[in-house]
Amino acid sequence: MTPYRMEHINLDLFIAYDLKYSKAKSSHYTNVKEDLLDLINDVNIFGSSGIQKEVDYLLGEKAIDEKEAHLFFGNGYAAKCNAILY
Repeated sequence: MTPYRMEHINLDLFIAYDLKYSKAKSSHYTNVKEDLLDLINDVNIFGSSGIQKEVDYLLGEKAIDEKEAHLFFGNGYAAKCNAILY
């Protein structure tokens, strides 16, 4: 147990990334330092393929339509924030 860990606090890390952004590599987003991981309960990483699978599921269930899918889960920073909030 690190000296900073408090038993009554639960901290989760959510990462959504887009490899089309600035010639990024997945390791730019998924390489989290071990000492930071010691402070976090769970790490949730969402790449484009994982987000697309969820969009396909939502479309199939008629929970959203194509317009909403593009609006909420399209490209760009805001869309990645939406994916995390979803």
